Amino acid sequence: MCINDNSQFTIMKGDKYIAVIIYGFYTFLILFGLASIMRPNWLEDLAVDGRKTEAQTYVEKGNQLMYQGKFMEAIQQYQKALEIDTTSKNIYGNLAIAYLNIGDFEMADENLNEVEKRLEGLDSIAMFSSLITRGDLEKAIGFSKNGQRKNLENAYYYYAKAINLMPYEVKIIYKQAHLAMQMGLDSIAIQGFQRGILYYSRLETMYYAALYKEYMKAADDKDEQKLADLESCIYSKEPIDWNKYDTISLRSTYIVNTMKATAYSNLGELYYRNGYFDEANKAFENSISINLGMSAEIEKIKERYKNLIIDK
Repeated sequence: MCINDNSQFTIMKGDKYIAVIIYGFYTFLILFGLASIMRPNWLEDLAVDGRKTEAQTYVEKGNQLMYQGKFMEAIQQYQKALEIDTTSKNIYGNLAIAYLNIGDFEMADENLNEVEKRLEGLDSIAMFSSLITRGDLEKAIGFSKNGQRKNLENAYYYYAKAINLMPYEVKIIYKQAHLAMQMGLDSIAIQGFQRGILYYSRLETMYYAALYKEYMKAADDKDEQKLADLESCIYSKEPIDWNKYDTISLRSTYIVNTMKATAYSNLGELYYRNGYFDEANKAFENSISINLGMSAEIEKIKERYKNLIIDK
């Protein structure tokens, strides 16, 4: 009897614990359901973070497709991201670039306007990127069937503003110089390529470019202390002791590539068509010394201007 009574007691006690667990679980569900309806701030934050992560997944897929040249497919991914996160200037910016690449200037302009609406406060990398994209858009329109010289002048202006923000970013210097070359502003283009090549040849330039990027990131983050520290470096009249910084990682970004070779090739062409053949040949030699693959392109340039040599 004692054994049976104890067993019955144990079972009843176990049932009680199970009941408590079940009631507790349903209570949690009810409370969570109420919380979902009431939408407290902490729950909204969780939802927003999760959705933004989902949006970023679409952005990354879009970026991969952009790199592959699949612009229409990239646009589809960016639009999915935009359905989730309508506040991101980066998504609008990527859409602007994608539309620009397929020649839809109207949609590129529309998305770029959305980027510019979201740029506020100090200058930033986002501002730098938007200026370049705006310049690219104006240039594309300028060289289109309905384009005008004014569009090319606008593009040059936007590139100049970008250079003012990032004066040591060689890529934009080359971009502006190449546009000047296409516009027939040869002396300005020559100066631009010379400056870009000079900057690219200075390791210190890469350090300054890195400082400017850090400055702009601090501006985006509204890190006032870091901004002040970087400003004292960037605008200091005294030489900077680069050993204080991570110069190893900075050196790793200094990779000689086809960009400099192309700059020398463009510079050589400018010299050639203006009759400075010795200077042109030196520039061509420098281009080939960096990238042997430029040989064929340089021969085509010489062929185009061979009448100038004969006339000389």
